[in-house]
Amino acid sequence: MKVLIATKNQGKIEGAKRALENYFNNVEIEGIPVNSDVPDQPVNKEIYIGAKNRVKNLKEYAKNNNIEADLFLGIETVISINSYSSSSLYSLWIYSFLSYAFLF
Repeated sequence: MKVLIATKNQGKIEGAKRALENYFNNVEIEGIPVNSDVPDQPVNKEIYIGAKNRVKNLKEYAKNNNIEADLFLGIETVISINSYSSSSLYSLWIYSFLSYAFLF
């Protein structure tokens, strides 16, 4: 399975690869950085919009560069801080076979 992921962040690439290998054989994953079209520190709904935009921009990049893939992934991260703790939240958009799926 050929997977394109919209990042060069090795942690995100390795995490996606490990997760996909639980369900698919022969996972080949390539990281390609593309814009999210949201601020560098997204807030609120921008995290979802950014992840979706990364998939859209990744698909456009692949089309323009004649790169084929079975799966396109976009991951956006936001850090949430309150008076009790801080945590990282992730939004993941997956595109495959003409459908979108949203996971969080």
